[in-house]
Amino acid sequence: MRNERPLFTFSNHLKVKFSFILKVMKPSLFSFLVIFILFVYNLIIHTQSNPKEVAQMSLKDKFNKFISTHTETRELHSDETLKTRYYKAMKDKAFNEVLTLFQQTPHFEVRDHSVERGEIIVNGGTKKKFFLVATVIMVSPNRTAVDFAVSTETALPMDFGYSAKVIKDTYEKLDKRLEYVGSGLGAKLL
Repeated sequence: MRNERPLFTFSNHLKVKFSFILKVMKPSLFSFLVIFILFVYNLIIHTQSNPKEVAQMSLKDKFNKFISTHTETRELHSDETLKTRYYKAMKDKAFNEVLTLFQQTPHFEVRDHSVERGEIIVNGGTKKKFFLVATVIMVSPNRTAVDFAVSTETALPMDFGYSAKVIKDTYEKLDKRLEYVGSGLGAKLL
């Protein structure tokens, strides 16, 4: 039995609706926005139902990163620069380096920190205000994982990738202070 796609799919249905909308409505900004929202909705639904299409999932993640006010690192992230980073250091040394980095960076204000939980909470920002949570966890002897979560305070429902830029800049500074081992290595270390 061959695994073929059905002739009627949701995307074909949307194409019919798009053509009808363009015929009925005058081309305007409003109709363009409606079509764009339907296209993005189709892309998200199609990607969730077909996870083998990595290129579309990457496109969805990039789009979500652009229109979101929150970005966080994780083990299996489609953006290589936003994967969990691992350093060759004990937890206390890595925690102190991250804390010192935040204390020495202008426009960063450390609000709270807990060595036991491995969390540092920071408020900061020059152009845009943001709230950052850093998590430092020792996963094996002399291997420590560092993750960040950043939420941006904006009037708009999007920060145009600013929160991701804060994470990338912070990782770049941290790489100069600690010996970088790799990104997304959780499965290899366990």
